[in-house]
Amino acid sequence: MAGGIMRARTGTLIFATVCVLAASAALAGPIVRYQQWRTMPDDARLGYVIGGYDALGGVIHGDDPYLEANVRGLAACGPGIGLTPGLMVRMVDVYFDQHPEAQAEFSAAGALHVSLLQICKDYVNAVRSEAQLQLLQ
Repeated sequence: MAGGIMRARTGTLIFATVCVLAASAALAGPIVRYQQWRTMPDDARLGYVIGGYDALGGVIHGDDPYLEANVRGLAACGPGIGLTPGLMVRMVDVYFDQHPEAQAEFSAAGALHVSLLQICKDYVNAVRSEAQLQLLQ
């Protein structure tokens, strides 16, 4: 039972983080859904993901140690993996291709941030471990 509770808590934490990060990206620009994303010119898509990634630095951490750890881990991950705007555009495309159920309601910013958490899990977990927080699975 404890394992089920831990998995549920982890899923809830990831969902909450994605919501906050997606909201911060939305502050940087309009919410872009799948259909609009697919029809945007390349330069607009590049600008959108740059804004979404840059908005991570403006997230107010408050009293949420998990959110702060996630943001710090993602910030370290970008330079660590050689993250480029082109790679982030590809991450959004792949996410929508692999999750057609998300195409109707999920934003491109949400797809980006879920993908970043997956790709940057080791960086996020290093920060979480240092802070003695539960690790992403």
